[in-house]
Amino acid sequence: MAKARPIDYTSAILNYRRFIMSSQGKLAKQVQSRFARQLWNAMLRVQTRGAASHPPRRGR
Repeated sequence: MAKARPIDYTSAILNYRRFIMSSQGKLAKQVQSRFARQLWNAMLRVQTRGAASHPPRRGR
């Protein structure tokens, strides 16, 4: 009985993910693209802030 638990657990997770992906496929794509855009903007902001706080040293 103890051996069947992890298998049931993983199958339940797979079924749950399959249900989520099938029911909210379009919504998930929109959320993913929005999240990716926010992440990209945050990375660019951090890069520009890092470049501004550490100017290139010249004439050394």
